[in-house]
Amino acid sequence: MNVELRKKAKELLKTKQVEMIIGYQRGPDGISATPVFITREAEAENLIWDVYCVYNLSNYLKDF
Repeated sequence: MNVELRKKAKELLKTKQVEMIIGYQRGPDGISATPVFITREAEAENLIWDVYCVYNLSNYLKDF
């Protein structure tokens, strides 16, 4: 799933269909997931999706 997620994120950024992707990256402890704001294709490699991705990221939409 992570491979597909990263591939799609890169595609969306490359084709400029989106300016930013709000997602999750591995936390500093190496286990938890923390919100991340991706604006460049290379940053998409940080995206993850697993059981630790529990926070509602839509809360960040009001900030943009």
